[in-house]
Amino acid sequence: MTSYGAAQLTSAKFFGTAGMGSLRAMLNHANRYGLKFIFVHDSYYNPLLVFAGWRQVEAFDGGTTTVWSKDDVPPARTIESDAVPAPWEGLLWGILPMGSAVLTVLFLVLLPDRRAMPRVVMVPVRTKENDRDELYVREGRS
Repeated sequence: MTSYGAAQLTSAKFFGTAGMGSLRAMLNHANRYGLKFIFVHDSYYNPLLVFAGWRQVEAFDGGTTTVWSKDDVPPARTIESDAVPAPWEGLLWGILPMGSAVLTVLFLVLLPDRRAMPRVVMVPVRTKENDRDELYVREGRS
């Protein structure tokens, strides 16, 4: 699809005849793809839309962005699928992410800070009695 410009309809004009042909087919058969409205930011495509049966509904930003509609496209319908989540899964998906964020903030606010316990540091000290051996101070603290 990318070799004919159908992956991004906004760049169909850069793919020459093949790109414009695939865009024309998509616009002519909008019923198959469920296209009811199109937002266009490039006036290059306006003649193609008019010849495909689309009508301009609205213009925004001084006419640089236009909205086009096709009247004969039926409204969207639901697609039956086995992949629909259970209601409790939707409830969990709505509660758990926000609940975990609130719980984290509560833990930060309500739990006291753990103070660092002083630790004994052994410092080598030379004495006159035993010049070769090293003795350690018993009460050193950091």
